[in-house]
Amino acid sequence: MRFKNVFLGAGSMLHGTTVYIYFMIPEKWNIVPSYIDPEAPLSRVINDERWVIVGNTSAVIVAEDKNKIKRPIRLQLKVDDRKHFSDVDEWLLQKKREIRKKPRCSLKEAGRIRIREHEGAYSIWVENKKRFGVIGQQYSDANVACIFRCELTNRELTVKLRSEYPDMILLNKPTIKRILGSIACHERIRKEDEITVGEFPL
Repeated sequence: MRFKNVFLGAGSMLHGTTVYIYFMIPEKWNIVPSYIDPEAPLSRVINDERWVIVGNTSAVIVAEDKNKIKRPIRLQLKVDDRKHFSDVDEWLLQKKREIRKKPRCSLKEAGRIRIREHEGAYSIWVENKKRFGVIGQQYSDANVACIFRCELTNRELTVKLRSEYPDMILLNKPTIKRILGSIACHERIRKEDEITVGEFPL
């Protein structure tokens, strides 16, 4: 599967485009802005690029299922210059406990993940919900959470994915992990990475 380079950024009259992250998605998938405006109160120039140091943003990844029907995967990203966990193992333990405490949640997978040269952790779970309260129609959504720290930009990055079509995440777990593993947080993605991204270790 071939991937393409995309990025999340925020526009500013003073600084122009400020980047949160670069990453890769499958060639047949697309990404579109969400209706929520990005927040980027603090940014800094590193490696000739202005990066958001504190802020958050969201977008929608438009994925394609096995029947070639377009399905949304909602993406949220938070970046912070504060360190909330001593290491990824502490976050992972806390996240697993949090999911298992919720009776409507089912943990599907969790562990460490290599995000370029950074050590990260992720979890995947399904949550059963009801529309319009107790008497509403029942449905499930699949969720992904991932955290890692970039020492060069001094940022803690938290990525969340959610889809009301659980199979878009559960049947695409290798692809989802390759997307997370492709995140570039302190430099642009090199042209040769567009070919090798599909070979990143899971």
